[in-house]
Amino acid sequence: MKHSTWLWAFTLITVILFTYALPVNGAPPPSQNIALSPDYWPTYGWRASTPEEQGMSSAKLLEMEQQIALLPWGSHVKSVLIIRNGYIVHESYYDPAYGVNQIVNIYSCTKSVSSALIGIAIEEGHIGGVNETMVDLFENRTIANLDSRKQAVILQYLLTMQSGIDWDEWPYGPTSSFTYMVDSPDWVQYVLDRPMRDDPGTVWDYNSGGSHLLSQILNQTVGNSTRTFAEDRLFTPLGITNYQWDEDPQGVVFGAAWLHLRPRDMAKFGFLYLNNGTWDGDQLIPATWVNESTSLFGYPYSESEPYGYGYQWWLNLEINGYLAIGYNGQQINVVPEHNLVVVFTANSEDATFAAIMRDYVVASIEYETPTPVPFPFTFEQILLIGQVLMVVAFIAPFIGLIIHEMWIRKKRRQEKTSTT
Repeated sequence: MKHSTWLWAFTLITVILFTYALPVNGAPPPSQNIALSPDYWPTYGWRASTPEEQGMSSAKLLEMEQQIALLPWGSHVKSVLIIRNGYIVHESYYDPAYGVNQIVNIYSCTKSVSSALIGIAIEEGHIGGVNETMVDLFENRTIANLDSRKQAVILQYLLTMQSGIDWDEWPYGPTSSFTYMVDSPDWVQYVLDRPMRDDPGTVWDYNSGGSHLLSQILNQTVGNSTRTFAEDRLFTPLGITNYQWDEDPQGVVFGAAWLHLRPRDMAKFGFLYLNNGTWDGDQLIPATWVNESTSLFGYPYSESEPYGYGYQWWLNLEINGYLAIGYNGQQINVVPEHNLVVVFTANSEDATFAAIMRDYVVASIEYETPTPVPFPFTFEQILLIGQVLMVVAFIAPFIGLIIHEMWIRKKRRQEKTSTT
């Protein structure tokens, strides 16, 4: 065989081997492995990564951006922040006046922060537990419409929106119980004085007044203000310094809403829950409280709907996650199964991101990149085969020449012998 023939054979074999060995599109399929613990803590800032490095599809996230732009309320979306395995894999700000350092009113996402503070206060012994009754927690107040049902309201029912207090929050407007409360001179007293409508613990009814009672309970039990308690136990350890939290007429921060945070700091709070209340070696929120407060205690709509409610946290049963939801499209989504925190901010009453989470964010993790035809050799083995073939291609002509020369000599000896 000629030397050129060996070279062509070697080249063809090498091309075939590398065609099978290299993944389609030049990148390996996304990894589905979930980090058991963070590589770092984002106290002083988040680190960024490509989606593919964290097992997500950048193409699918681009589809998400395109879909948001097509939604009727898409132009009112302010930001999208996606964090997987502790790394920012996607961050968009759609309003030129609204950037990474801009704080936003997270509205009722505040309720989840209030819930966390209640859990901390119980752990520290400031509050006896979720079975403490509302009237005992406000024993220093005279409460109107006090009957057996109101006396049976416990802290847990305030947390799960099942207090039974007569309350009509939706739709917001001049006749909303929320409006009557904020127009009153004493918000806490207004809520406490409301008559009962249902037996406690039986009916889910959205009640921001009950959530504000949580802040007042903290304010009168932890030895300082709710604001100071939040700074000491949550905001400072998380590195949250740029925030605003509005107060009621008595100077108590509103436990139901009006906390203003940056999207990246909203994500820190979600990341704290994702990590079972731990942060950089410290157990800021009891792990048992994280688990309990994100467990199912009731169905806001019906059992046929994929939504549940815990302790001031919504549950997205469709993707096995939980989330804080605020008016006008503010959300902090946590999906432990995928080590995922997703923050949305918007300015539209119609903004809802359940489909975006299901069809694009989670789908980008489950997205299967086309894989090559299986090949029985590892990359190292292929390199070794290539090296062997290269050596063979180089020395084969010389071996052929030697064999040919030996054959000629043998032939000549045979001819000489036959002649003699």
